[in-house]
Amino acid sequence: MHKTSPQRWQINELLLPVSVLLILVCYTYGVLFMVPYSGFNFNNNNGRIAEIYSDQTPSLQLDDVLIKIGPVSWENYKKDARVLFFEGVQEGDIVEITVRRNGAEIIIPWKFKGFDQDAFNSRFFNIWWLAFIFWFFGTAAQLLIRPKDGLRRLFIAANYLTALWLIFGILSHSHLWESSILLHATTWLMLPVYLHLHWVFPRPLKELPKMVWIVAYLTGFAFAAAEIIQVFPKSLYIFGFLATLLGSIILEAVHYIRQKDQRRDVLLITSSIFIAFIPSIIFGIILVTDVFLQIGPLALLALPIMPLAYFYVIYRRQSGGLEVRLNRFISLYSFLILFGAVLSMLIVPISNLDISLETAVFLGILAIPVTAGVAITTFPVFQAFVEKRFLGITLPYQNLQETYSNHIAANTSIKELLQLLDGEIFPSLLVHQFAFMQVFNGKLKTLLVKNVPPGQMPHENDMLKLAALAGTYPPYD
Repeated sequence: MHKTSPQRWQINELLLPVSVLLILVCYTYGVLFMVPYSGFNFNNNNGRIAEIYSDQTPSLQLDDVLIKIGPVSWENYKKDARVLFFEGVQEGDIVEITVRRNGAEIIIPWKFKGFDQDAFNSRFFNIWWLAFIFWFFGTAAQLLIRPKDGLRRLFIAANYLTALWLIFGILSHSHLWESSILLHATTWLMLPVYLHLHWVFPRPLKELPKMVWIVAYLTGFAFAAAEIIQVFPKSLYIFGFLATLLGSIILEAVHYIRQKDQRRDVLLITSSIFIAFIPSIIFGIILVTDVFLQIGPLALLALPIMPLAYFYVIYRRQSGGLEVRLNRFISLYSFLILFGAVLSMLIVPISNLDISLETAVFLGILAIPVTAGVAITTFPVFQAFVEKRFLGITLPYQNLQETYSNHIAANTSIKELLQLLDGEIFPSLLVHQFAFMQVFNGKLKTLLVKNVPPGQMPHENDMLKLAALAGTYPPYD
């Protein structure tokens, strides 16, 4: 019985990531193939025609406003999230579409286009893959993060809920497979999870009674249930999303103010959010240029740095040698995002120059070695800045022995040496847990301790055992 329990437990724990993955795959299939290829796209807020893929006469026109598609009116579509446009329509069928154009209502016999390669490309090169990024970090947390405490569970839940929220959001405009309703419900489930996560991350602000969180989660579930039966206004979930976003930001600001020893972790999180959205902001500002209409989706590659930063802060204390690789990856990832954003800003004025094709080719060839040279020379400086300001590595690891020796010569007192170890040497060596003890008159005196529970500290009765272990590395139980 005891032998099978761990195996059963592992299987039960795998059910959650596998179930979430199956949902993501299923709804991704819906995004790519099951949403009707109608030949046009419309703004889901006001029904205005935004894109037209089908060339036919008579035709829809950009900025036409939908009034009715077949038997389904726009008012009914917006009112009931279970109503579908083009339900049961096959390729080549004629559907009467009523639109408002220049103040007049017009009925257009629209030929349903069916699958279209351009429309498929637009769907494929979209943000659906971000859901799988958040799923990956949730699954990685389940497999790697120990101990299995409340912070770990909250991080896993936040990533899985965000993954579902993203995939439901992409489908929500079509109402396919209850996607709009599930988007609204998931938003209310995210609210207590995110607030709870940022209350305890990176360290709890205050120990609250369990009843507070029980009420918060029950409220979230109640609001989600209300969304499923559609008793709330359709736009109410937006306030839930804003409360999640603003509440998380406010709580992290409180952490930064009240917990000085956690400021580096909080700063790393806020910086990752800032870096993640820089490319999207730049793309949004200069969206009017044709070149950025093609490369704009690349800005979304920056978004995964947010869950990566959270994962790094939670996992680094037990990552061992992997932490060095994580540090370097975060530095390189951040550099590529910022460097790519700067290059994108330079592309716009260059692409608008009135120059010949030969000159453009010459400038392009010249730009390759210049760009590579700038990247090679600036990355070490950027890496040192990130490691020092955000990761706590104050001394360069390449010359750490020489630097430490010089510091020892300059610091003669035990207090100064301890400050050197705690403030510079140990962070640079990625040591997060240690205890320095001094034997004085047959008694143990604590000189310096960090992240070691009182129950693990040595006792005076263990002095003989400790002396016998001198020069050896005791196994860790």
